[in-house]
Amino acid sequence: MAVWDLDLLPVQTLRWRLAGATLSGPPALAGRGQTAEISGGGWWTAELNNMDVWSVEQWRAYEAHILDLFGGVETVEVPICAELVGSSDVVATVTAAAALRATTLELTATAGTIYPGAVFTPVHATVGARGYKVRKILSETAGVYSVKILPPLREAVADNAATDFATPRCLMQLDDAAGDAWPTIEPDLSARPSLRFVEAFQ
Repeated sequence: MAVWDLDLLPVQTLRWRLAGATLSGPPALAGRGQTAEISGGGWWTAELNNMDVWSVEQWRAYEAHILDLFGGVETVEVPICAELVGSSDVVATVTAAAALRATTLELTATAGTIYPGAVFTPVHATVGARGYKVRKILSETAGVYSVKILPPLREAVADNAATDFATPRCLMQLDDAAGDAWPTIEPDLSARPSLRFVEAFQ
């Protein structure tokens, strides 16, 4: 599976977020009304803003990516920033098997410390690479963590399955209704395109 090369095609800003859908009830007689999340945990979106494309090597990589994605039909693994909370050095495996759509996971870390906000990619044989955020640490004993995650598991994971905290990524499709993937090229043959991706469900 192709992986978007953020080293060769650096961006000025990178925004990942979990999009979702909510349903709000009528106004309450006292206090706030109630709001419920109805999307099943949300889905990833990523914005790669002001990408630096100017050299022949960069143009070759950019054109190859865009043509391969075919307007959003095909998929690519997009890297997720792993450095924000200091868990990118974690080496961990799944301690107990977890079912599809599970939101609680047990992990055994043999290196590093798992913090809330840590992001990782487990081994998924069918749905490909998926990114999960540690929402909350429920407990930790001698490197064995029980954590809440978002979004819910896209595929069941087996006991002792590997996880990747160093290079987390998610399988995405290009969302390019405005045609921004075909950037305005400056006289010096440089461009600063901005792209939006959404999590792939195929």
